[in-house]
Amino acid sequence: MQSRKNSIVRLGVGVSLLAVLSACGSSSSGAGGRGSGTGGTISGTGASAGSAQGGASNAGVGGSSGAPQSGGSSGAASGIGGSQSSGGMTFNLDGSAPPSCAAQKAPGSIRPLALDVLLDQSGSMGVKPHDYDTKWAPVTAALKSFFSDPSSANIYSALTFFPVSIPPEPNQSTAAVTAKCDFNSYVTPWVPMTALPSGIFATAIDMQTPNCYSTTTLPTVQGAIVYLQGVAQQMPNSKQAIVLVTDGDPTICPGNTIAAISAELQSVKDQIPTYVIGVGNVNGLNTLAASGG
Repeated sequence: MQSRKNSIVRLGVGVSLLAVLSACGSSSSGAGGRGSGTGGTISGTGASAGSAQGGASNAGVGGSSGAPQSGGSSGAASGIGGSQSSGGMTFNLDGSAPPSCAAQKAPGSIRPLALDVLLDQSGSMGVKPHDYDTKWAPVTAALKSFFSDPSSANIYSALTFFPVSIPPEPNQSTAAVTAKCDFNSYVTPWVPMTALPSGIFATAIDMQTPNCYSTTTLPTVQGAIVYLQGVAQQMPNSKQAIVLVTDGDPTICPGNTIAAISAELQSVKDQIPTYVIGVGNVNGLNTLAASGG
C-alpha cells in the first residue's frame, strides 16, 4: 500500500501553542553610560556614566552623547531599578514590562479533522485469492486499526464505499450503471461523520464484498465534496479532507478520466485537500494526489 504526503494517522498530528504578543518590541542591552552603536560612547570632560539608584545616567560637566556611526544608536543605561532604552524601545532591567507595555496571551487549539474515506470495493480489489489477500485484506485491516486506535481521538471520519453496490454484482445493467455513475449515490456516506475511535467502521467494512462492477471515481469524489461542504457548515471549526483508497484507473462513467477527476480535486484543494492511498496501479493515482493538494 502506497500513500502520498501524509498518512492517515499523520493527518491527526497537531500542536497546541501559547502565543505571547507584546507591544514593546525587542529589548536591547547595555550597562553604564554606553550607547549601543559604535561611536555612541558618552564623551566630554569629566563625563560620568554612573547614576543614583532609580535615576537615569547622564553626561558629566560639558559632556554630550556621541553621534552614532552607521548602524549604531546612542543611549543611556540606568542604575539599579532604572530603565534603559534603545531605538525607542523601553524595558526594565529585571525583565518585566513597564506599565506602558501591553501584552496578550492567546491559547492555541487543534482543529478537529473531518475525513470522508472513499474505499474502492470494485472486483479488482477483492478477486480471490490473489487480489483479496494483497489488496482488500491488508487495506481494510489498516483502516480498521486507524478507526479504532485511541490515538485517532480528535478526528472525525465518514466512510463511503464505491461503486455503490446494486445486487446482483457484478451488475452491468443499464439501470445499475446509471445509478453507479450518479454523484448523488455518494453524497450520503455508508458511515456518517463519527468521532474516533469507533468500532462502527469495522462492522461496516465486514459487511461489504469487494465484487462490484466498475470504478466510479469521478462521481464518488463529486459526492464527497458536496458532503464535506455540508460538514463544513455543521462543524465550522473542523478541517475537511478526502482520503481516496483505490487500486486503479476509473472506468465506465461518462467523463470518468484522470484529467477530469484531477480538475475536480484541484478546484477545492484549498478547502478540501485529497490524500490518496494507491494499491496496485498507482500511475494515474499519483496525478490525483498531486492535484488534491
